[in-house]
Amino acid sequence: MPMKKITSITLFLLLVNVACRKENALDNPAPASSRGDTLTLNSAKQWYQNAERKIRSSGNTSSIDHGKWDPEWIKASSHQKASGNYWLIPLKGQAKMSGYRAGYRKLAFYRLASGEISAYIFEIVPDLLSLQKGEHAGLDHFTGRVFVYDLDYHLISGIVLANGKATGEIRRTPKGTKNNSLTTNLVRVIETCTWYQSSYTNAEGELVIYSEKICSYTTVQDNPPSLPDGFGSVPVTGGGGGGNLPPATPPPPTSNLPGEKGTKVKPNELMNCFDNIPDAGATMKVTVYVQEPFPGTEFNIGPNSVGHTAIGLTKSNGSSSVTQVLGYYPSTTRAAFGGSSKIVNNGGDLNFDVSITYTINAASFKKIMNYIANPPSTYDMLKFNCTTFVDIACLKGGIDLPSSFNFVGPSGPGGSPMVMCPAGLGKSIREQNTNNVNKKGGTTPNSNGPCNKAA
Repeated sequence: MPMKKITSITLFLLLVNVACRKENALDNPAPASSRGDTLTLNSAKQWYQNAERKIRSSGNTSSIDHGKWDPEWIKASSHQKASGNYWLIPLKGQAKMSGYRAGYRKLAFYRLASGEISAYIFEIVPDLLSLQKGEHAGLDHFTGRVFVYDLDYHLISGIVLANGKATGEIRRTPKGTKNNSLTTNLVRVIETCTWYQSSYTNAEGELVIYSEKICSYTTVQDNPPSLPDGFGSVPVTGGGGGGNLPPATPPPPTSNLPGEKGTKVKPNELMNCFDNIPDAGATMKVTVYVQEPFPGTEFNIGPNSVGHTAIGLTKSNGSSSVTQVLGYYPSTTRAAFGGSSKIVNNGGDLNFDVSITYTINAASFKKIMNYIANPPSTYDMLKFNCTTFVDIACLKGGIDLPSSFNFVGPSGPGGSPMVMCPAGLGKSIREQNTNNVNKKGGTTPNSNGPCNKAA
């Protein structure tokens, strides 16, 4: 059903209002001051120092060492809002997405209606795929996530943005809750949104499991929430909001795909080998191997980069047997988001997490061979990748693989849609309870390599 339309409100106020619904000390605080009181930097600094002392003297068991944050007061900036002002102060430390340092964080100070000062920490993390594409945009075109923490670094809330548009919100994952269907109060939508569990490593090096609401929209609000002035640009290869931060780790190469360094082959030469074994009396099998980005999860990026999907063909007849395991890749780093493709021998060196095997007849096997022998010449990580290639190859032989669709990057207006990818296929294979599924993983069998056709 349609949601309420939000107009003339900044992201700062939106997040503060959401954040003020947190538990414990911030239960039901008063709204932002309407008196227009000016908050001075000295007042904010004194309040913060007193808050630090109270945290230390309270015997708080938090592992956070506030002293290491070292707010860069000299770089503080004041910004006006509907009533009064707020301050943004760069704070040292950066989050990590899949082991890569990215984004920055800032302290935000403002007054409550009571006149009291309050503060939150904003941790801004760009979408890793955006970094891979080399995007370095201001936050009016930002794609990624903004997390909101209290001063004990407890996650309170957050927002998901795609090309500067608010497309969803973030919340602490309720215990015992899984994939609750909820509606969004951030944008005007037609369809119901769904919560998904995700994770990242915050600037304190802690693994944070959070819930993220992803929505599909047919319409959006005319005046979406905007980010406040002062957040600056998203750091890609240099420091950012933290001032004296070390340079951000360069974004992961788009070409660091599992198994891509294997031998580049001419697929028709490998398919020729199967013609050396007669069809009559032969057994033909097709196996799909998936190395998940973050094994056992739906995360699209993880220790195994974006993961990989390979296809293995085996034809056996008596004592003769031929196996070929192949993968579809971009030909170069720059080709990952739209460029030429290549086929690589994935036999013997690809560590897969799940696989699924099908036994088919000679006619179906031949159709798959023909497709692999003449692969599409263009690779695109979002539009036509390794998983897409394998899915279509299987369809040529009448094999309907489990769904491989998954969200890639923040979705919604301007965001990425659901696409075929290793994370999606791996998840679907794990959900199968059939004898042709291997959920224990392993290493792909060796390929026979190229050979001539039978005389």
